[in-house]
Amino acid sequence: MAFRGPEPWLPASLLSQRLKAEEKTLDLEFKVLGVGFNEEGRYALRLSAENPLQAGSGAGVQLRVNDGEPLPAFSAVIEVIEQQDPGQSLTFTRNKFIFTLPKGFCKNDEQHDAHLRVEALRLDGASGQLTQRVGEAIFPTYPRPDEPRMNLAAQEHEDLYRYCGNLALLRASEDPTSRHCGGLAYSVAFHVHRAHGSSVSNCLPEPSQPQLMSEALSEHKAGVSVSLLNTNGYQGGAHSLTRTWQPQAQVRDA
Repeated sequence: MAFRGPEPWLPASLLSQRLKAEEKTLDLEFKVLGVGFNEEGRYALRLSAENPLQAGSGAGVQLRVNDGEPLPAFSAVIEVIEQQDPGQSLTFTRNKFIFTLPKGFCKNDEQHDAHLRVEALRLDGASGQLTQRVGEAIFPTYPRPDEPRMNLAAQEHEDLYRYCGNLALLRASEDPTSRHCGGLAYSVAFHVHRAHGSSVSNCLPEPSQPQLMSEALSEHKAGVSVSLLNTNGYQGGAHSLTRTWQPQAQVRDA
């Protein structure tokens, strides 16, 4: 995906504002509103803040899940859900992830490509510890593509961007006939680091996919059966499972 640098016709004050943002600690708030897979099975999502052009870029990243305390981590696995009706939108309990990115993590140059990687993991085998990586999506954090545009004039209390959208989970398989394994609806906000209490609930639909977002939110409000995970194992919902999900499980590509 090609990105554009600062537009040459912008006044110097706006250009300097962007450069200031690059020199600050930043928050990426990502909330999974719903997810659906094309095949039945048990799935989890792994979210990782990455800057693959920089060695050891995960150092210094902190992660807060829902209203929990920030922890030194750049990756997390959402609890396991069970897809019984292919294509139906499911919801998570641990669905809000705030990645605090240290100074220097995000820069608008050829040596930086900050993004959020979303991996779809499918539990396989009797033990539930062996998983397949069946799909993934990349959300470009900074710099951004042309749409939706960033607010280059944002002050420290304002968002550089905030909107809702959809991501297709492209299959990890090399089979050209297998395009994607599912998709997810999300809301996102990106801004200078703030204390606890901010929200990503008020956002505008991504220009290209407002209808899909509306459908996902409708299903979200209607309520969906989902298996919940805590440290003692699977609990709750109509599809209660009996085995414990281990984040350290071996992962292999489909």
